[in-house]
Amino acid sequence: MDYTIKSWKTSVYFLKVQLFRRRSWKQFHEYLSHENMSADELERYSFLRKVDILRYAYEKSPFYKERFDSLGFNPLDVKEEKDWQDVPVLTKDDLRHCFDKIVVTGISKNLCSLSTTGGSTGTPTAVYHDRRFFSEAISWRLLRWWGIGPGENRAKIWRTSRDISSRISKLIHSLTLFPSLTILLDSSFVTEQDMLDFAKTLQEKKVVFLQGYTGAVHQFALFCDQNNIHIDSLKAIKTSSSPLLKPIRTEIEKVFGVPVYDQYGCSEITWLAAQCHRRQHMHIFNDIRCIEFLDDNNRCVEDETYGKIAVTDLENHVFPLIRYQNGDMGRKMRGACPCGLPFPLMDTVKGRVTDNLRFADGSYIAGDYLTTLFDNNPECVTGFQVRQNKDYSVTLLVVPNVNYPLADKEIEKVANLLKEKIKGTEFRLVQTDEIKHDRGKLRYVVSEI
Repeated sequence: MDYTIKSWKTSVYFLKVQLFRRRSWKQFHEYLSHENMSADELERYSFLRKVDILRYAYEKSPFYKERFDSLGFNPLDVKEEKDWQDVPVLTKDDLRHCFDKIVVTGISKNLCSLSTTGGSTGTPTAVYHDRRFFSEAISWRLLRWWGIGPGENRAKIWRTSRDISSRISKLIHSLTLFPSLTILLDSSFVTEQDMLDFAKTLQEKKVVFLQGYTGAVHQFALFCDQNNIHIDSLKAIKTSSSPLLKPIRTEIEKVFGVPVYDQYGCSEITWLAAQCHRRQHMHIFNDIRCIEFLDDNNRCVEDETYGKIAVTDLENHVFPLIRYQNGDMGRKMRGACPCGLPFPLMDTVKGRVTDNLRFADGSYIAGDYLTTLFDNNPECVTGFQVRQNKDYSVTLLVVPNVNYPLADKEIEKVANLLKEKIKGTEFRLVQTDEIKHDRGKLRYVVSEI
């Protein structure tokens, strides 16, 4: 696959990268070189990296040293691919109860970036990302698959970033993205006027690429369709956070007239897999991640059979995540993609299910945003769910963490934030001992509207 993105903006963007972000530029070209490997070469490369991170974790992380020794497992015994299935799995309970022990001994906190998430099973967790991983280089590679240059104007339907709140941070952020512009529609609460203004800005700024939560992008597409709004500059759309079901993809593509691409990742380990321009199955980024599909005994299931997803992060050397079960279900597909890329294929993930909250005046709150309500303090609860009844009233169900000091105070803060967003709508906060799961998966947001 060889796309040449002809755009003065992208040329300027990459010139800036070569001058000021040389390590990212070098990493980008290394990632591009992996596209020229054969499938067998890439698989071997991935296996060697798995072995490296496994032995590194055993030597540097107290958690893995204690866990492996207690189970009589020796990382040196992993010499072939079949041996990898003997590696003990990592669970969400491990993250919650052994967080400090998983962190590599003696690592500088400057290399650690905290990420929190509710996850697929409804129980908040936290991990550290390794700042030495240049995720932007992977994003450039992916955009290249779709014929989009990183210097082009883009738009997001997302929650407001907490990292760019100050004026100085915003200036640095703008300079980092220059000459591209990023237009944001804050999905934490969206009115019809917000969507109208957003659509006008996309047209005025000639936005090329739109990305966002699946449910939020779908809602925006419905609004544009109902109001006969066309955005001629768009070339591609990417959705994430929730499964991209075929009827939703078809509807979005019909409205905007551009391809919609599916991408898979989770807060604990980003950039796991994505579709190429063929838009068939997703390519697993096995040069930086390993994805397995396991049965109840934590052994790999046959191809095209659904199993529990377990992910190994090959780039995280501050908080090793090895065979981490993130709560999603998926399956590996047989064969190769006609595009010629060597990366293995996986089907659409059976991840968490969320509904948007919709109100009588046409406003809404994106369901994927609501899953992040407790991201600032995940330890204060052990589960939560937002419910909306047919009369538009909203209930926040919460399972408090009885072992967490001031849990009630933190929960009250979140409840007041949500209540403020839905002014004029009846709201209730209910603390409970248990939230029922739907076949093992918690539906964070359930709406009867």
